Amino acid sequence: METIEFVNHVDNLKPIRDFVNKVLKDFAIPDSEIYKIILATDEICANLCCHNLDTNPIKIKVNYHAGLVEVAIIDFFKPFSPKKTFHSDLYSLIQIKRKGGIGLSILNKIIDKIDYKTEFGKNICTLYKKVKIKDGE
Repeated sequence: METIEFVNHVDNLKPIRDFVNKVLKDFAIPDSEIYKIILATDEICANLCCHNLDTNPIKIKVNYHAGLVEVAIIDFFKPFSPKKTFHSDLYSLIQIKRKGGIGLSILNKIIDKIDYKTEFGKNICTLYKKVKIKDGE
């Protein structure tokens, strides 16, 4: 498992994407799957940056085992559950010109599972994506 910590700021979104990209390439994950995982990670981290003005740290943990990529995004902000704002009907969100929830709706279409929990003062959002590595696993 690879881990890195960043200060909560929009200027750190690119280094976060670069970190996830490097780790997944080291695991030989196909580029098409890497892009989906980076997009999902970026969406969660961008929401943290936009909705929390504190410069608390965000910790990113990336792991691959037996065909499953896990990206854990850990923060110390006010608890927020993406499940409460998720709307499966993306078209309806666009029609009503809703400002929130579109990114999370897209995220739910490209990631296999999202787990969100709060424990000991920290929020842990874990993204799960089943993948096949380049050598055929």
